[in-house]
Amino acid sequence: MEGVITSFTKRWPDAFLADVWHTWVKDAHLVRHPTGIAPFTGSFWDPNHGEGYRHVSVDDAGMCTIVGCDKPGANEWIFKQPVITDENGTSMLVDFSPKGGPKDLLAKWDAQKNGICFPDGNCWVKIE
Repeated sequence: MEGVITSFTKRWPDAFLADVWHTWVKDAHLVRHPTGIAPFTGSFWDPNHGEGYRHVSVDDAGMCTIVGCDKPGANEWIFKQPVITDENGTSMLVDFSPKGGPKDLLAKWDAQKNGICFPDGNCWVKIE
């Protein structure tokens, strides 16, 4: 386990600390977004691809760009899609079909989990 934790903390030091903090403080909000900034913007840890990364940005027009890689040595992928214009700008449809996943998967911002959550229960936790 030590090698895994050491490797993990070198790649994602904030995520490791976030995980420890989440364990100790129930419902902690580790990263808060300022008013007017889309909560989707930032770097995220995907528990289904723990050695990979997810970087998300939203431009002023509401277009979301997700840059990710599932594991070291794998090809990086980039997806672009609009954020759904609900009252909070907290939903988007993500097309994962270019990498073999579902098309138009609903992703929602979950303030309690401080992450982007999907219908299958996976939640990308915001680390910065």
